[in-house]
Amino acid sequence: NYNISIAFGKLTVLAVGEVTLASGVADIPAQAFKDCVDVTEIRIPDSVTSIGANAFAGCTSLVRIDFPAGLDITRAKLNSWGLSDEWIAQYCRIDDYLVAGSTLIQYVGDASVKKLTVPAGIVRIDKRAFASLGSLEEIEFSGTEKIIGEGAFFQDTKLTKVILHEGIEQIGDEAFFGCTKMANVIIPSSVKSVGAHAFKQCTALTHAQISYGVESLG
Repeated sequence: NYNISIAFGKLTVLAVGEVTLASGVADIPAQAFKDCVDVTEIRIPDSVTSIGANAFAGCTSLVRIDFPAGLDITRAKLNSWGLSDEWIAQYCRIDDYLVAGSTLIQYVGDASVKKLTVPAGIVRIDKRAFASLGSLEEIEFSGTEKIIGEGAFFQDTKLTKVILHEGIEQIGDEAFFGCTKMANVIIPSSVKSVGAHAFKQCTALTHAQISYGVESLG
């Protein structure tokens, strides 16, 4: 058995190495699970809204973390919580994607693919998640996305078909930078901000419709 005593909330040990945080816990402090070498799985409830630095550092047996869908996650944040890129690549993979909570971290499938569909339930497309896919022509969103991260489709030089749906709120810096085949784009009214150079070097772009809802244009 692995005995755990943490001041920020009650823990229920389901089995050796498996830990579930009690519902109602709001924050996981820095180094909360640091060097807990026998913990293999951690289940985090929907009530958690923040995780401190190196919370999972040194958890050498950890193979799974169930993140709540509402937690804002990026690769950089995972790294800051003590999870390496190697850990992310091994334990966050679902089919051809690296996914943590509701964040699509990266597409890791066939680089010669021509059409991709974002998995259902994704809210954030992380930084450079689909960058430099030289054969990608079409991306189909699932309809749940709210954030298209920095450089998400950076230099996808054959990307021509992108339909941005209502519900997207943020388009990051350089999100579609260098998408040289993209001829038109319609930014829906739900979008509040468009980052710097989001469509720079889209040399085929002849029509861009920006809706009245945009409050910040980089």
